[in-house]
Amino acid sequence: MNFDPSKPDPSLTYLVSISGGKDSTALWLHLTRELKLPDVRAVFADTGWEHPATYEYLAYLETVMGPLVRVKPERDFVELAAHKKRFPSTKARFCTTELKLKPMRAWIESQAEAGAIDKARLVQCVGVRAEESPSRARMAAFVPEDDFYGLPQWRPILSWTWQEVFACHDRHGVKANPLYSQGMGRVGCMPCIMANMPELAEIARRFPEVVDKVEAAESAVSRGDGQPSSFFAAGTIPDRFCSRVWTNPKTGESYRVSTARDVFEYVKLEKQEKRFGGELPRLFEEPPNEDVGVCSSIYGLCE
Repeated sequence: MNFDPSKPDPSLTYLVSISGGKDSTALWLHLTRELKLPDVRAVFADTGWEHPATYEYLAYLETVMGPLVRVKPERDFVELAAHKKRFPSTKARFCTTELKLKPMRAWIESQAEAGAIDKARLVQCVGVRAEESPSRARMAAFVPEDDFYGLPQWRPILSWTWQEVFACHDRHGVKANPLYSQGMGRVGCMPCIMANMPELAEIARRFPEVVDKVEAAESAVSRGDGQPSSFFAAGTIPDRFCSRVWTNPKTGESYRVSTARDVFEYVKLEKQEKRFGGELPRLFEEPPNEDVGVCSSIYGLCE
């Protein structure tokens, strides 16, 4: 396919992955209302782990933007973790591949087989931005063929700042996900395994039901070696705040293991002055440009 990003072909089909976050929404707006491309397909991959406010926001987007296709994986987040006998981590980020990328690829294939999409004329549009992380800053605005989908991949808002993203919402009178005004730096899974401490503190303060949800997920996921399953990685909080003790049956060594509630208790608002300098985000503020705080997906599936 001969594709010129400066002059996108209106005869092509453009696929946008919608997360309910600011970047993918701005991308959808940019393609349809600013570039006025006639055939834009918006698809949301549902992990079953999003906050209810995000599901409500997606329903709102449909009323102002048009149809939004929803695809689901074979297993939702908790079912996948139970199958793997562990939660995803920074070193094993299988959640994005299994819950978003594979279901999206299956949907594309089914649409192509049904004749609803011509893959030879399909361009995947991704709402990643260079300022999000050093690795994303090294990305190209256009890739002729990506490694996973085998499709041309276009990143139209790669050079945008987060201020420009919200300005795009304002220009077209489309509200942003309300979670951004409630201390969330990124929108997607709630909580994400990559969430930073201030964001977890806001979750603990505003959404106690999320704490219950994560605690229930830990109970549903059991490890084969008998070690308690923890949503958060070892070392997230100091050992003295971890309420569980696990003894390795092979070595006899004992370790302290945190529960989700341990972590959320640790980051509660009344402890912020000592732990995080006394200030929590009250309005949206783009997180620091560190890969560790950014979803690993190069497809913009997590924001």
